[in-house]
Amino acid sequence: MEKTVHDYITELSTGVVVLDESLSIKYLNSSALSMLDTSLKASKKKKLNEIFYEEPDSFQNFISCLSDNR
Repeated sequence: MEKTVHDYITELSTGVVVLDESLSIKYLNSSALSMLDTSLKASKKKKLNEIFYEEPDSFQNFISCLSDNR
């Protein structure tokens, strides 16, 4: 059986957050779920800033990086 990209992302020990174009969460692997102390059901379709609410300046820096293609 051939592994898919989803299988590899799931197995990573690094947290992976997959977003759509509007920065809504589409997927979090188990490492990201653990780091963020959440579940996929609770976080799916939420905006990224809804789970990274502690550092609003960092979120704005992230948005700037996306705008600048960095």
